[in-house]
Amino acid sequence: STIAVYPAGTQFVAYVEEQLGQRGVRSLLTSPPLSSEQLLEPAKALPGAAYDPPRRVELVLPAGAGCRTTGENTLGLFGLGLWLEERLGAERDDARGWDGDRFVVRDCPGGRQLAWALVLDSEADARRLLPLLRAGVEGLSGYRGPAVVARDGARVLVARGLEADVVRAALEGMRIDEVDSLSDWLGAHPEVLERARALRAAGSRRRLRRAARRRPSRPARRAWPRPKTGAAACGRDPRDRSR
Repeated sequence: STIAVYPAGTQFVAYVEEQLGQRGVRSLLTSPPLSSEQLLEPAKALPGAAYDPPRRVELVLPAGAGCRTTGENTLGLFGLGLWLEERLGAERDDARGWDGDRFVVRDCPGGRQLAWALVLDSEADARRLLPLLRAGVEGLSGYRGPAVVARDGARVLVARGLEADVVRAALEGMRIDEVDSLSDWLGAHPEVLERARALRAAGSRRRLRRAARRRPSRPARRAWPRPKTGAAACGRDPRDRSR
């Protein structure tokens, strides 16, 4: 379950405090971990020999007549381990070596397509993980044809619904950059800002509705009689001119 990652946050902060003190903990407000890998392995988030920033993977596919992208995201180390565990009964530790990934799902006239690109720490990690990726993607429903895989060193691409030559071309066209700051990370994950804006807007609407329910209704205004003036104020008939 994804809830399992939450205790890692407490452990991460405890590690940072042990290494850098309270000043290091405060610095996390502006320099948080940039991946679930850094969260789960705190040494990779701090300056030093173990520091390991994630890689931003951009996957370029041919446009395809009538194709429409319906999903695009990154799993990360934690997501990959969870996927391997749930799909194949593998160990979450089998996801070690993750360095970056990106998947794209498209609906096309010929059927649904999936392309999933990964960058691993080493070629050995890529060779070890490739059979698991192939088996997991092969078992996905809703796609036509077998899983197609391609590897170039530590880069891997697994696909369904795509021809082998398209997969090979997508692997060669992968764009990989190092993500070394929060602004870099947000640039690599625009969907996060979009989701944050949507949540903020939804929260504002909820607050307005709650405020409207709490606001007391204003009582009906009472029609007070107009004050009398002149002769009427003295109790005399204004038409009586005897005085």
